[in-house]
Amino acid sequence: MRGAAAGRGRTARPQGRGASEGAGSRAAAKASGILSWAGSHRAACIVVVVIVALVVALYPPAKALYGASRTNAVLAERLDAATSSATQLQGEVDSLMTREGIEDEARRRGYVSEGETAVDVDGVTDSGSATTDESVTGDSSQTTDAQEPWYVSALDFLFGYDPSTQGVG
Repeated sequence: MRGAAAGRGRTARPQGRGASEGAGSRAAAKASGILSWAGSHRAACIVVVVIVALVVALYPPAKALYGASRTNAVLAERLDAATSSATQLQGEVDSLMTREGIEDEARRRGYVSEGETAVDVDGVTDSGSATTDESVTGDSSQTTDAQEPWYVSALDFLFGYDPSTQGVG
């Protein structure tokens, strides 16, 4: 009997325990999964809130910095164009400011006729250079690319930059 009772008891008990333990462990696993999801969801929400707070806090200084940078770039481009134009004009002036250039221009305008001396420049020497300012010199063969990259337009839109409103229109 002992064996039969023990056999029945053992067989009855483990089935009962296994069924209740299986249901309990599944419920515990499900609860653990829900808690794990809630924890990861909470962490994701915290990360999103921190990122939004950083964007809100850093947007105004980033916008000001971008505006200053773009204004500087536009002004530098205009300065390059003006320097190129000044260099070209200086070359034309240099070619006219020779004895032959002055005489040709005087004849062209009708101040003197052919064969007459247009200018009396006794005692005046010409070094051949009208200016010694090195900042005016530049390469007039440089061409600037008029089309900006796509990301500049995207950043202009993102930061609300418009050169005409910045006094650089």
